[in-house]
Amino acid sequence: MASEVGGEQRCGTGARLRGGRENQGLSLAQAAERLHLDPGTLEAMEAEDFAALGAEVYVRGHLRRYAELIGESPSELQELYARRAPAPRPDLTRIARRAPTRGAARLVMPGLLGLAGVALLALLWWLLTTPGERAQPLAAASRIPRPKGS
Repeated sequence: MASEVGGEQRCGTGARLRGGRENQGLSLAQAAERLHLDPGTLEAMEAEDFAALGAEVYVRGHLRRYAELIGESPSELQELYARRAPAPRPDLTRIARRAPTRGAARLVMPGLLGLAGVALLALLWWLLTTPGERAQPLAAASRIPRPKGS
């Protein structure tokens, strides 16, 4: 897994993580306990099964913390991770949508008719209970005093 290139040792991210952990004398369970992670997460990282860890932000965070624990350079491991073949991103432009259920559509029309009926009854009640203005007889209007001199 490791090879000498230009005087520096190069290998995959997972191999460097495993080697660093073993150099520290830590078992997988001990490293997982110190990082407060599940041992399966560390196994996936050492096997370079980064898809099992979820979103890229989680992978980068786990890599950084694991590198700090074993004394590796987090930036180098991040760079190794970034250089690997990028995982295909999901096409979010085509999100499958479920067709609406027929049961909900059957309730729309009766609900609208019921709402219209309640509104009509409220309008009728308001018209019948509101006192209307009564017309004043014209004779009362003729009793209004007229100004003198007109």
